[in-house]
Amino acid sequence: MNPTDNESWPEFGRYFVGFVHKYQWYFFLLIITLVVLGFFIKKLAGDEWAWNRLQFLIDAYQEKVFKKFSDDPRHFHRVTLFQYQKFRWRLGTRPGRFENKLFHKIWPYKKESHPLSGWLVPVLRSGHTTQKASSVFLCNKDHAVAEGIAGMIFIRSGTTVTQPLPVPSQSAGKKEIKKYCTESSITIDRYYQMFRNGQPPPATIGGFPIEKNGKLWGVLVLDSTSETGVDTSSIDDYSILISLIGQILERT
Repeated sequence: MNPTDNESWPEFGRYFVGFVHKYQWYFFLLIITLVVLGFFIKKLAGDEWAWNRLQFLIDAYQEKVFKKFSDDPRHFHRVTLFQYQKFRWRLGTRPGRFENKLFHKIWPYKKESHPLSGWLVPVLRSGHTTQKASSVFLCNKDHAVAEGIAGMIFIRSGTTVTQPLPVPSQSAGKKEIKKYCTESSITIDRYYQMFRNGQPPPATIGGFPIEKNGKLWGVLVLDSTSETGVDTSSIDDYSILISLIGQILERT
């Protein structure tokens, strides 16, 4: 189309056609870019049907395994699905109250803790009131360094259930806090972060690795504020439900 082909066109029509005629190559590139971008966004988002079914399974798992705690707030007894991601933009582990803050300001990374170290990122969590999952755990397979029980499960590629952890009291001293952090494989800073977020430290934690198409994909973690909340039966008695998670993930 050429705006000079028909002088009887309205002025707006001539300007519009002229604009398109002049910049048509850029419009073509824009359309191609949007199509490619849309494809990758859909790929990253995964199959919506599959994620909805996974959320249903995780909610059902939480309701069954923590049935005896139905009167407690749901965030006291949770099921969280973590995905392993090689890259995660982080400034390294932030210093806790008893760590060297000056050195951290000079160099925020460690040899085994940097954005390309490998991380376990929460992608689904049980319950509509506990969906805000921000706990990202270090999981460096090259250095066999992991944070949290989630990281330990992934590194070991096996089911893990902790003994009741020594949850410190609100007036606990430095020694008690360090003992809890050591046994739960978390940093002191993360311990204080739980309190800032209104999440009481779990007394029992368990979980197992999740595979997708025969490859290690992530982990599913159960945590409870009760000393009897998570045990081996929390996993062994739900093997069929657990196997479905990996099968549905193959749709994403």
